[in-house]
Amino acid sequence: MVEVEKKIVISGAAGTGKSSLIEALRKKGFPCLNEVSRIIIDEQLKQGGDLLPWKNIKAFSQRCIEETNYQLEKHPSFAFCDRGLLDYQVHALVRNVKPDSEVTMKQCNELYHAIVFYCPLWESIYEQEPQRPEPFEHQMIIDSVSRKVYADAGFEIIEIPKVSIEERYLFVNQEIKRRGVKSC
Repeated sequence: MVEVEKKIVISGAAGTGKSSLIEALRKKGFPCLNEVSRIIIDEQLKQGGDLLPWKNIKAFSQRCIEETNYQLEKHPSFAFCDRGLLDYQVHALVRNVKPDSEVTMKQCNELYHAIVFYCPLWESIYEQEPQRPEPFEHQMIIDSVSRKVYADAGFEIIEIPKVSIEERYLFVNQEIKRRGVKSC
């Protein structure tokens, strides 16, 4: 049986349906934590700030790690997480920057289940927008580095099929039941 307190990360490159899946899980009654990077990006775009991954990745990654740690402390029980702490290191690595706060294996093992649900690249649903100005080719690099970082950190990557949101929800729900994850 898997411990109830640990969170499950839903990861993947931008524009792969992570947030839509999180919203579907939330509507079905699962506790979920929102992606802090999107909140920070929206805030910075409104303020005309430069704490953006394409402008100041080091400061952006640092703030994402801090905000995620704060979010995790406020919610000590089980939840699905729209991205995990390692995702913010991935984005810094892709831009050859090291955040001031490094995420440790011990920290990940204490916070997260050993499984990561991974939304694969899906070009037909990818859209560039103000919060996501990078081209699809950039997401291909993020995807490759992300998979490697999670695998190197010892996580089992469970790829979510490219199907409707409802079918993705059913897949995740079946997988957590099959693995004996007590979620609520």
